Amino acid sequence: DIIVIKYNVNDKFSFHEVKDNYIPVIKRALNSVPVIIAAVGTRQNEELPCTCPLCTSDRGSCVSTTEGIQLAKELGATYLELHSLDDFYIGKYFGGVKKCLS
Repeated sequence: DIIVIKYNVNDKFSFHEVKDNYIPVIKRALNSVPVIIAAVGTRQNEELPCTCPLCTSDRGSCVSTTEGIQLAKELGATYLELHSLDDFYIGKYFGGVKKCLS
């Protein structure tokens, strides 16, 4: 078994929903199952602070890489950033898992 939790890097609400609602449940229920925190989306600029269009118009909109990594550390999870959830990235990062499940 494995748990993959995703949030959108351009949607701070989705990050807080994961952090506030899902993480506490997982911590209580499944201590021995590996967890992956997957940040999905494209940032135009990785400099701190983030300067993608959403962040320049509203600094509270995007989730920084640092915030995602910190959440993964708190949970003892693996952190991944994926540009999208298309077949290429799913195969690249989860191909071995898909083969094991087939």
